[in-house]
Amino acid sequence: MPSKLHPLGKNGPLVPALGFGLMGMSQADYGALPGNEYQYCDSEALLGKWFRRTGKRDQIFLATNFGFVEHSVTYETDSSAAYCKEACAKSLQKLGVGTIDLHYLHSANPETPIETMRAMVELQAEGKIKHIGPSMISSTTLRRAYKITPVAAVQTECSHSRHESSGYLPRFSAENAPTNTVTVNQFKAFADRKGCTVAQLALAWLLKRGDDIFPIPGTKIKYLEENWAAQGISLSDEEEAEIDTFLESATIAGGTLPP
Repeated sequence: MPSKLHPLGKNGPLVPALGFGLMGMSQADYGALPGNEYQYCDSEALLGKWFRRTGKRDQIFLATNFGFVEHSVTYETDSSAAYCKEACAKSLQKLGVGTIDLHYLHSANPETPIETMRAMVELQAEGKIKHIGPSMISSTTLRRAYKITPVAAVQTECSHSRHESSGYLPRFSAENAPTNTVTVNQFKAFADRKGCTVAQLALAWLLKRGDDIFPIPGTKIKYLEENWAAQGISLSDEEEAEIDTFLESATIAGGTLPP
C-alpha cells in the first residue's frame, strides 16, 4: 500500500504521511535488537550501511537530530553552535551522505540560547542540511527559533503505547507498570472494536489529527508491515472524539526519559 504524500511545512517537499523510526533497530532501550547485523548501537551507522548496500539514498527523505551528547550516561544536552556543527559533521560521515534533508535540534539545553540555531542556518547555506526543525521544545522557544529561520517541522512525542517495554525507562518500571497496563488494556478495547492492534490504532489516531502530522514510529522489522497497515485504518469523527475523551482522563504513570 503506497503512503499518501503531504507537504512538509508551508513550502516544503512532499513526504510520506508515515515515517520509519530507526532507534529501536540499533538500541536496546525498547527491547532486544533484531540480530548481529543491527547491533551498531548507532542508527546513523546502520542506515549508512543500508545506503551503501542498496544505493537508494535518493529515494529516502532523511531526518536526523543532534542535542544529546554522544556517550553521556546522564543524557547531557548540548545545543551550542560548536556542537551543532560537530554533530552534523559526524552524522554526515556515519551516514555516508552529502546532505541531511531535515535536521532537528533535539531537546535544547535550557542554559543555551535558542539563537544558536543560527549555526543550523549556516549549515543550510553550506548545503549540508536542507530543512531545519526543533524537537521537544516549548511554544515560547519555538517562536524565538522562528524569528531566526523558517522551521519546517517540530518533532514532539505523542504516543499511546509502545510495542516493547523496558524497565530502563520510568514508564515501564515495576512501580508504574500495573497502572499503565490497566490504561493500555482500556485503550485496547478501542482497537479490538476496530479489528486492529493497539499500535495501529495509535498511529491511525495520529494520522486522523491532520495532514500536518507525520508519525515516526520507532520500530523493528517484524512490526514494519503492521505499522504501515495503520494507514488503511479510518476513524470517524465520532470515534476520534471518543478516544480523545478517554485520553483526557487516562492515567499514565512515569515519564519516557531516564531519570
